[in-house]
Amino acid sequence: MNDYDIFVNYLFSKADKTSTPLSGTFELTERCTLDCKMCYIHCKNDDYQALKREKSAEWWIEKAREAKNAGTLLLLLTGGEPLVRSDFERIYLECLNLGFMISINTNGTLINKEKVEFFKKNPPQRVNITLYGADGETYERLCGDYNAYEKALYAVENLTGAGIAVTLNFTLTEFNKNDMVKVQEYAKKLGLQFRVNSYTFPAVRASDCQKNSIARLSADEAAKYHFLYMLNNLGESGMKKAVEKYMSGSDGYLLNLCSDMPAGRLNCRAGLSSYWITYDGFMTGCGMMTEPKMSAENFNEAWKYINRKCAGIKISGECLNCPDRKICDFCAACAYAETGSFSGKPSYACKKARNYIEACRHYYKADKKNNLYD
Repeated sequence: MNDYDIFVNYLFSKADKTSTPLSGTFELTERCTLDCKMCYIHCKNDDYQALKREKSAEWWIEKAREAKNAGTLLLLLTGGEPLVRSDFERIYLECLNLGFMISINTNGTLINKEKVEFFKKNPPQRVNITLYGADGETYERLCGDYNAYEKALYAVENLTGAGIAVTLNFTLTEFNKNDMVKVQEYAKKLGLQFRVNSYTFPAVRASDCQKNSIARLSADEAAKYHFLYMLNNLGESGMKKAVEKYMSGSDGYLLNLCSDMPAGRLNCRAGLSSYWITYDGFMTGCGMMTEPKMSAENFNEAWKYINRKCAGIKISGECLNCPDRKICDFCAACAYAETGSFSGKPSYACKKARNYIEACRHYYKADKKNNLYD
């Protein structure tokens, strides 16, 4: 854990106790340049109806001021593809001048020479670029655009070259699973942080423009590929130590999860010290939660409501007491998406966790047999 992560975790530890909305996400648009099969929100860039549903730059700038006064420090700008907005730079600069530590989620396809210079002059805390595959063929299958791959590479390499902090994200699907290791190696080559999302939510927020069903892997395959990701990420020595810690009863670093919360609460900070504002102006606890929600016209009132409602959400007692909870993808949003209830038991997440644990056990026993722990 680096100094920045330590600092942020310290701030969250304070914000959690005071219900301060430390971290926020502004979902600036539902429009996008790609048409990814697994995405929950991806209207076309030229969709007039989607454009009409968006809030104005003035509205977002006012929300930014209200959020700042309420205690927000960490701000994520996302979409859709946030850079499709012609007024993105105006919104971004206003937020930057307010003192937010800004991260941006983008697919990279609109990062050209001018955008690189803009971000070099006005650097964000981080740019998160999702690389959906290792070649144009995968992009064509998954995102409907062969040329988007080269555009994404241009964004990664030129932003990095300009000194901008870049993180590579990878969403694991049936269409790109065989590219995961190649993309991971590419990230290593550039010295970039690499994150894999091996759990894909059902499309509970599918918009009117949603045309494609989720292309997520089976729970078995998702577990298999997440184990492979962790092994490549930690290396054999690091993975052995992590598995051994888990097998001996310690927590072990086996999955990247939100921070765990006690007493049957949400096992993340949704509605506790973080929030999400949708493209059409509603506040929720996170982007995957359709409830509770409230219009964000009055930021403070919306935050009080979301904070109070999220505080009352209880997860399944069976999940709460499950010995595998700490390495499960389970959260309240996951339960709601999978079962229609925050207290439901998401069988997909359960199966994935069990298969992942079995892979760890197999790895542990094989290493023991070969005296790799000596």
